Amino acid sequence: MIDPPREIGSVLEELFRITLGSPSSGVHTEHVSNPLFLGEHKMTAKISARSRGLCVRSATVLSLSIAGAAFAGPTWDGDLDSDAGNTASTAQVVTQSGPVMEIKGRVSATAFMGNPDYADMFLIRIAAPTMLKFSTAGGDNGGSANFDSSLFLFKAAEGTTGPRAFGVLGNGDYSQSMNGALIQSQSNDGSGFVLTDPGLYYIAISMAGFNPMSDNSLIWPNVPAGVIGFGNFSPLTGWTNESNNQGGEYSIRTVGIEGVPAPGAIALFALAGLTRRSRAR
Repeated sequence: MIDPPREIGSVLEELFRITLGSPSSGVHTEHVSNPLFLGEHKMTAKISARSRGLCVRSATVLSLSIAGAAFAGPTWDGDLDSDAGNTASTAQVVTQSGPVMEIKGRVSATAFMGNPDYADMFLIRIAAPTMLKFSTAGGDNGGSANFDSSLFLFKAAEGTTGPRAFGVLGNGDYSQSMNGALIQSQSNDGSGFVLTDPGLYYIAISMAGFNPMSDNSLIWPNVPAGVIGFGNFSPLTGWTNESNNQGGEYSIRTVGIEGVPAPGAIALFALAGLTRRSRAR
């Protein structure tokens, strides 16, 4: 039995309140000058005088870490410096503010140091669900990959054991004649699913053949070329073992998404364990 999905924003708000104290805790509190935004949730942190120094020092370290990974402009290329993982807890948080129009990175089947890197995941916020599109198909859709790529969208949620990802939409090939992939807000597999909810999601790119699993089953089994399949909100528990691709660099053209602003990312890093795990290539 899977844990019911809980919005990460509400869970983090609760954790932040418990961790840093509340007016009823009986300790002196003071307001932090800037309110913290977590998805659709807004709150003002209150920090006890006794723990204020530790909290400020921790926040400073996290701020510097995140600032080094945030890039100006509409392109995010953090994976080129520090590898994005392929699970909910190791996904890279896109921390820049405002619209994101491109996500760049690379995957590789060659394990020079560490493990092969068959897939990357990124935590983003979908701001305009009806406009959602992300692509490596090229042409009018934009994006590219110099390997046969697949794209997936997962709903971000918080379970009792940590961050979770639930399958929403997936595509292996944009068409029979193209190796690029394309995701839009509506499936065309006959399920009738249409994405309408804004919020936190994961975008994933993988080499073709390296596919998301839920327990011992594929989340998107036998999806033909040109089909955007509904993932039935199946929980991501792993990936198939390998791909025949060698990998390479990619550019995902994105529409309708935003980054998770740095203050919200600080809370994600500190309280939900969504740290970027570096893997040497």
